[in-house]
Amino acid sequence: MEKDQLSFRRLVWKLRDAIWAEVAKIPDFENGAIRLLFVPKSNKASGFFGALGTGCEIDLVHPVKEGGSHTRPAGFRGDKDSPETDCSSYAACKIACCAYALKHNLGRRSSDAPNTHGYNPETGRFDGRSNAPGCVVYDIFFVNRFSPVDNPNKPNHYFRLYVSVSGVTGAEDEQCALAAGAALNDWCDNDYDSDGYGHFEKYLSIVGPD
Repeated sequence: MEKDQLSFRRLVWKLRDAIWAEVAKIPDFENGAIRLLFVPKSNKASGFFGALGTGCEIDLVHPVKEGGSHTRPAGFRGDKDSPETDCSSYAACKIACCAYALKHNLGRRSSDAPNTHGYNPETGRFDGRSNAPGCVVYDIFFVNRFSPVDNPNKPNHYFRLYVSVSGVTGAEDEQCALAAGAALNDWCDNDYDSDGYGHFEKYLSIVGPD
């Protein structure tokens, strides 16, 4: 297997395991979905992902625990009005809202966008977005020690990562999604260089939610 793809798998497993560890702190979080959307911002990122072509995004869906379902049964936590929920689709709607918030400089969380669970009152249509908490976005950059960069529009943007969790309350979903941040930092500080990609003049920098 290509070294790039081995490193990418390690990153995915690290992110998943960090979120699973946070999920385990919530006793009744048995079913739900974790969605990791990797968006390449450079040709190098496309190769790292093992993508089928330049610019191809990688959308991965995991259960919130091994053997769990992506569907949360009706009546969750004794609420008779709680419907059966396709958490994988709901997590995707949160990503769409998070992307909207980022595009319009509103923030890096799905809850930063002014949207009412996908319904657009101006058009009377559902726009596929949900501003329920649970999705956060990170941008990863190559940073040259001679020219530090903190602007996502600079040419050394590596890739963007959306982390979305759905299955319990919005606050709990977001708590679990944010657990990916420490894992991503650890990968950038350790695994990236250990795989031989880093050079003394470059390192990886992360911009994430406040």
